[in-house]
Amino acid sequence: MGIPSLARIFDLINLSKLENLFPIQRWGRPRYPRVAMLAALLVLYLKGLGSYRDLADFLAKDHFWARKCGFDDRTPDQSSFSRFLSSLDVRTMDAVNRILVDELRRAGVIGDTWAIDSTLLEASRRDLEAAWGWDDINKMFVWGYKVHAIVDANSELPSQIMASPANISDCQFAVPLLTRAATNLRSVPRFVVARGTTPGR
Repeated sequence: MGIPSLARIFDLINLSKLENLFPIQRWGRPRYPRVAMLAALLVLYLKGLGSYRDLADFLAKDHFWARKCGFDDRTPDQSSFSRFLSSLDVRTMDAVNRILVDELRRAGVIGDTWAIDSTLLEASRRDLEAAWGWDDINKMFVWGYKVHAIVDANSELPSQIMASPANISDCQFAVPLLTRAATNLRSVPRFVVARGTTPGR
């Protein structure tokens, strides 16, 4: 079976399950639907967008994907995504990851052959929790974060994700990623292919 298109993946998975992770607020409503924000972050990863700014620009221009994520006429700016992620605790992020992976595995998109990889994500210079990291592809330093992930070796979709400041090496997250995967996933992979996890990278 071939890898489904991004639009087909969104049709196959049930993002409404994420609603149960967020209690109803008595005072006011979030500026943007929280499930829509999570869907947008999934688009950022799957489309390989380089920063929150790129994601904000993409959603502002592409009304199909803005609606597909769950936004109406207004779409978030770059700072909205930073604030949203900062508002999520570790338990919520783990639950989000587990639901998304279960949905992707149920849809047959994620299999049992894994690889370990990482991606740099540019952040605002005002984000004091970010750090400088080296971009091997563009041969330049980037201020931001590094997304460490276990990905399906065929579709390259993530099954486990952890984030750190951009100056943290990949090898430091190999064991934590595999430990979390063993805890969260219902089945064990046949084997793991490690990419870019050697010390010193």
